[in-house]
Formats: sequence, structure tokens, C-alpha cells
Amino acid sequence: MAYVRTVKTASGARAVQIVHGSRKGSRSIEHIGSAHTDDEYAALKAVAARRLAAGQGELDLGIADVVPASAEPLPRVSPLEWWGLVAR
Repeated sequence: MAYVRTVKTASGARAVQIVHGSRKGSRSIEHIGSAHTDDEYAALKAVAARRLAAGQGELDLGIADVVPASAEPLPRVSPLEWWGLVAR
């Protein structure tokens, strides 16, 4: 299991980290960077989300044939846009 976390540093900045955990309780922490402004913080969160999503393919559920041809297609949205990490 992996997730993104943020922690306050001694200097008052916000550090963005990816935590990789295992069932036995051990974990490794990958430091992405430290942000002093809101813009830097948003950029670091987006980088961390991209690293977590790297190498993850899309699962083909085979439902394209189920949707009627007359239905209006849904807009394609990246996971980063869906979570609000980048502007649309």
C-alpha cells in the first residue's frame, strides 16, 4: 500500500512524501520535496500523485458494447483532474 502524506517541517514548510507500507508494519518514505508556498505545495502533490499512478494501466471492463450508440459520451478526465490536483 502506498499513499501521499504531508508533514510540517521545523522551518514551517510542508513536506510532501510518499509512504510505501507493508503488512508487517515496515514502511519506506520517499521524500518528494518541501513547499513554502501554496503553489509549490500543489505542484508537489501533483508530482506525488503522478508517481503513484505511474505504471497503472486502465482495466477494460468491456462495457463499451453495453452503452447505447445514442448516449452522449462522458468527458475523459485524468485522475489528477478528478481529485482536483490540477486545473481543467
